[in-house]
Amino acid sequence: MSGSRTDGAARGADRREIERGGLARAVLEEGMMYRWIAFVVTGLTLGTLPACHECTLIGGDDGLIVDVTVTGSSLPPDRYTIVARVAGAELEASNVIAADGSVSGAPAGDVVVEGKHLFLQGSLFATAGTIVVGFREGGGPSAVELEVRRGSAVLAHGSFTPAYARVTPNGDSCPPALEQAHETLTLDARTLDAR
Repeated sequence: MSGSRTDGAARGADRREIERGGLARAVLEEGMMYRWIAFVVTGLTLGTLPACHECTLIGGDDGLIVDVTVTGSSLPPDRYTIVARVAGAELEASNVIAADGSVSGAPAGDVVVEGKHLFLQGSLFATAGTIVVGFREGGGPSAVELEVRRGSAVLAHGSFTPAYARVTPNGDSCPPALEQAHETLTLDARTLDAR
């Protein structure tokens, strides 16, 4: 009979403990332990994963990129021609600066050089411009000769032997991976006044 008293006393003690919130605390403590384990496991797992990031959508061209700087004054409204010579081939792109400062132009058609499609893109504004010469298949020519003309007058001339480097404008793990070289060409607008 003493066994039944002990069992009954234990049950009574359990009931009193439950009434005082002991079971709820025990369940809560067990739940906290599981949350702590989940937190540690998640932290260890995330620490071994590669960093995630979003790629931007910056594009670009392969090839030689020439920044044109206009000094002395600004280019007056007129038609300008950008000429590129590569391995015996010549490309011309036209550019018109209007009186209101707006610009329009026509790119050159592609030419096959060294088994690749060579392109020329150029934009001239009154005080600056950009010229890009490259291959549609990627990369750019090993030597480029550039001229900027107004009518038959040569306003600027440059010969370039580009040193291409890999460029990833969106980050190393994001496309595109481009082969680019950067150069400058200075055009002195004061020479226009002398003509």
